Amino acid sequence: TEGFDFKAAAEEGSMELPVPLPFVKAPWPATRKKKYKHKQLVALSREIREATDWPGPDWESQQASPSAYPPRKFSDFSLRPAKYTDPRSRLQYADGSEYKLIRLLNEDQVSQRLLYRGVVHKVK
Repeated sequence: TEGFDFKAAAEEGSMELPVPLPFVKAPWPATRKKKYKHKQLVALSREIREATDWPGPDWESQQASPSAYPPRKFSDFSLRPAKYTDPRSRLQYADGSEYKLIRLLNEDQVSQRLLYRGVVHKVK
C-alpha cells in the first residue's frame, strides 16, 4: 500500500469505490445538516445584505408573518388571562369576583378602562 497512488487511480477511473450494502447501516448519518447559531445567521445575513441589494427580511430585523393564533385576552382589572367578556360594557374579566366589580362601575369608569385598552365603545 505504500507504493500505490490513490489519487492517480481515482483520476484514471481504474479504482472503483465499494458500494454500501443496503442492510448495513453506516455509523454516521449520510447527510449532515450544518446547524447555525443565531450569531452566525446574523453575520451571514449581514454579509449577504452588504454584497447584494437584497431588501427582504433578515435575521437581524426578525420580521415575521403574523401569528395564526388569535391575540390573547387579558382581564381589564387583574391582567390575568380573561375567559369572559361582559356583553353590556365589553370589559374582559377572569372570574366572578371581577364580574361583580364590573357591575359596580359607572359609565365613565367603564369608558376609561376601555380607552386604556384602546377600545372606543358606548356603554349600552
